[in-house]
Amino acid sequence: MKNKDFYKGLLLGVGVILLVIFSFFAGLKIGQRRVFDKRYSPMFHQFLRPPKEGFIPRRFQGHGLVGVVDSVSKESFVVKNRWGELVTVLVDKDTQYKSGNKNANFSDIKKGKNVMIIGEPKEKEVEIIAKIIRIF
Repeated sequence: MKNKDFYKGLLLGVGVILLVIFSFFAGLKIGQRRVFDKRYSPMFHQFLRPPKEGFIPRRFQGHGLVGVVDSVSKESFVVKNRWGELVTVLVDKDTQYKSGNKNANFSDIKKGKNVMIIGEPKEKEVEIIAKIIRIF
């Protein structure tokens, strides 16, 4: 009699385990048919949205520099970065200038202004040819 009850319990336990495993894999199979749609996730819109084009356009690749303008000359200026190093920034006719949401020009760069530069390093380590200059 004890043997019969033991086997019934064992069979019932194995059945429950198989049912749970089957339900799990059935849920995976059904879930694969669903496609995530960001319209149904309010968190997606607030935190996972990619930044708008314009602050740093994606087409520009290069090195960056952030700092305070130390001095300005005719076609270049010197920026003091956060480690206190002085870096010369060279500009050319293709350099873009932005201040806020507006276009700016070289005359807007003044001593003491915060700037962010995206560009390519020149052969010297302490010079960068600017592609984009953001003035803050």
